[in-house]
Amino acid sequence: MFSFLQMIQHALPLCLTISWVYAFAMLTQSIVYEKEVRLKEVMKIMGLNNGVHWVAWFITIFSQTTVVMVAVTIILHFGKVLVHSNPFLIFIIFEIYALSTISLAFLVSVFYSKAKIAAACSGIIYLLTYVPCMYISIREDLAQDTIPKWAKMLASLFSTSAFGMGAKYIAFYENIGTGIQFDNIRYSPVEGDHFTCFETVLFMLLDTLIHLILMWYIENVYPGTYGIPKKWYFPFTISYWTGEIYVE
Repeated sequence: MFSFLQMIQHALPLCLTISWVYAFAMLTQSIVYEKEVRLKEVMKIMGLNNGVHWVAWFITIFSQTTVVMVAVTIILHFGKVLVHSNPFLIFIIFEIYALSTISLAFLVSVFYSKAKIAAACSGIIYLLTYVPCMYISIREDLAQDTIPKWAKMLASLFSTSAFGMGAKYIAFYENIGTGIQFDNIRYSPVEGDHFTCFETVLFMLLDTLIHLILMWYIENVYPGTYGIPKKWYFPFTISYWTGEIYVE
């Protein structure tokens, strides 16, 4: 049992994060495909607001991922993997990660106009954002180094790395037999470590906000083949916020 928990401590973060690669790539591909075949432009001509378009995508994908996260939580809890942890708290953490992943897919999609290229590149981008977490894990587990809090905070600006570190804390709590609970999520299970699972959750929420802001800005400045780009300073113009026609 002990060796199994030790293995989970190292494998759980990687497995939970990597399992999202395909879904992330397919989501990005679907969004870009809609842009590639001009469906998005057709809907705009018909009067669909761009914000409503993104909200519709979000509701569709988030509702689907919620079902998946419920299933994953049930499997991990009743499958004797995360026996001691609070399943509702685990579900909340998974849902917040789903938020950050969906917003990251939205952000990546604005850079591409070809669906197949977007699918291939988005998977690579997703994996690259997990590299900081892997580096920190190797330094801590193999080299037995103490990683400063500022370095973990910097790595957590990538939502996949934040989730990976959060999953590792969950595995640590499970390993010591208490499991992660609402009353210990603010504390690190590792002696001398000043970073916590709660902070990884906060960073995932922050990452979601950053992704959405960047997506909104880049899409307006670089709308792709068929859109009309705005000036880089458009957020500071009165015409944008009052709804007047933007003049180049």
